[in-house]
This record gives sequence, C-alpha cells and structure tokens, in this order.
Amino acid sequence: MNRTVYVDTRQLLMVLFLSRIFTALTFTPQGDERIAGSTVMLGQLLSCLLQLLLLVPAWLLYRDHPRASVLDCANTLNRPLGGILAVLYGAFFLVNAVYTAASFDFFLTTAIYPNSSSWLPLILLVGVAWYGAHVGIEPLSRVAGFLFVGVLLSGVFIALALIPRYDLSNWVSPLYDGVEPVWRAAWGSLTRSTELAAVLLLVPMVKGNLRSGVLWWQGITLVAFEAIGLGTLLALGEYAGTRLFPVYTLSTIAEFSIFQRMDALHMAVWVFLAALKTGLYLFLAAFCLRDILPQGQKKFALPFCAVLLLVGSIWLARQGGLLVGLTSPFGGVVPLLLLVAVCPLLLWLWERMRGRREVHHGA
Repeated sequence: MNRTVYVDTRQLLMVLFLSRIFTALTFTPQGDERIAGSTVMLGQLLSCLLQLLLLVPAWLLYRDHPRASVLDCANTLNRPLGGILAVLYGAFFLVNAVYTAASFDFFLTTAIYPNSSSWLPLILLVGVAWYGAHVGIEPLSRVAGFLFVGVLLSGVFIALALIPRYDLSNWVSPLYDGVEPVWRAAWGSLTRSTELAAVLLLVPMVKGNLRSGVLWWQGITLVAFEAIGLGTLLALGEYAGTRLFPVYTLSTIAEFSIFQRMDALHMAVWVFLAALKTGLYLFLAAFCLRDILPQGQKKFALPFCAVLLLVGSIWLARQGGLLVGLTSPFGGVVPLLLLVAVCPLLLWLWERMRGRREVHHGA
C-alpha cells in the first residue's frame, strides 16, 4: 500500500464510477419507499448537485494543499486530531466494506442461489479484496479500466435487448406526488454516495486535474444512473417497485440475439464490481489504520482489517432483514456529511484562523 504510486484522473474516475454503479445493481426500491421511477430520476439529479456542494470545503482545503489528503492536513495542524480522524475515516471505510460484502452475499443467496451457504462466497470475495488492497490503488485502477468497458458493453446489450419491452405510458411526471418524494429520493442517493469520502483520502495518489476528474465522475455517474432509471421505468413500470432487485430483473427478461437471457452477463459484471468496491474500501480502511500505527506494526493493518471484514460481513449477511431497504450501513446521511463536508470545513477554518494569528503575532 504505497501512497507514492500515482494514478491519473481518468483511472480514478473509472474506479469511483464502478464503485458507485455497484449500488444500482443491488438497489432495492424499499429503501426509497417505492418512490416513482421518474421521481427517483429527478432526485438523482438533485443528489448530484448536493454532492458537488458537499465537496466545496474539501476543494477549499485542496486548493491550499494540492497534494495532501484530509488526514495529512489534520496531522499538520494537530497530530492527535489526525489520529482521531484516521480512526473515524478508517471505521467508515471498513463498515462500508462489510456492507458491500454482505450485500454481495445477500444478493447471491436471495436472487441467484436461494438458501445456499454464505460462507464460501464471502471467504472468496474477502480473499480477492485482500489481494486487491495489498497490490494497491494502481493495479485496482488498471482492472477498473477493463471492467469499465465490460460494464458499458453489458449495459448497451441489455438496453438494446429491452427495446421491445419499452412502454412510454409508464412515464409519469416526477412531481406527480409533490416535491417531498424528490427530496427523499435525493437524500437516499446521497446516502449511498460513500465514494465522496474516498476522494478525500486518494488525493495524494492522483496525478492530473483532480477537480476536473471529480466533475467528469459526477457527470458520467449521473448519466449512467438516469439511463438505468429510465430503462427500468419504461421496461417494468410499477412492477419494478414490487421486485427486490429491479435492475437484475431487467437482465432476466432481456434477450439478445443468440443469448436467451442476459442475467449471466449481469452476474459476471456484478461479481467483479463487488470485488473492486470491497477491495477499494479495504485498501482505504487499512491506509487509515497504518496512519496511526507505529512503524514496525504498519504491516499488520491490512490483515487486521481483512479479518474484521470477513467476520463482520458473515454476521451482517445473516441479518438479511437489516439489508432490505437499508440505504447505507449507517442508515442515514449524517456520517457522510460529517466526514465529507464538516471535517474538511473545520480544518480549513482552523488553518485560516491559525494563519491570521501568526500574521498578527508577526506584526
């Protein structure tokens, strides 16, 4: 886990995009209380704007420290504070890794192989994620490049196969039920956007124009989610709200040329996405833990996090009821707001106040 290894902004864009798109493939409408599809699409647009707004404090911090992560800035101001933030961010990423792995297992044992054992798939997933976290962000980003093409092609194939099933009468006004459902949809989407916190830790490892890369990431992700939402709405209509995994349902009814069903393609893409996202969050969790460990103990950070990931995901996977309708492992947007917006804002204000005091004392 060498932080001096750099990836360019295009590679970062693909890693963040693929991590985010995983939530669409395992999305369950109960989490948004079966809000109309067109309303969810409008909420997704609003969520994108809110995400950019949340990143403003981080951008202010990044403008003053172009090559520093939020932990670097905290350590510069106050070492104990940096340690506290490392624990908070590390716990955030580890819990999200557990949630991702458990979601993987829940989907596998619910939609694909009902009532099958959850041990073996989770052990294999954690093993792959461990290896991905061990080799680091650069190999992960290279894999993301190939996986990005696979996701794009599978999406195009499924969209074309569903053309005969599209029904424009399924479209309703996104404001049919008022503004409140739009806000609920936006909040739900924002809660699932945990990659925002990852950006704050990956800053030192990215070369190129990070601000432009983040904007492109948000734009491409918005287009992808709107396309998925539109396809689901036109092909399934209100029926989508009755399905546990509506996007997977799309792949089961799609037929293309010699392929009778395209759920196998969906499954292959989904497994790789789960491994990539789990590996990314495991890498970040171990990165945070290494920041607070003595030099001789840093090598134990990744194995320790991997063991916690395996134990936690096995436990959570057995609590299937907790996963249905849970929009995030925290069940709310507050932790994301604190780590993405509040902490960078407080660090930036602290730096400004300290700078003014130094100028005042110097005068």
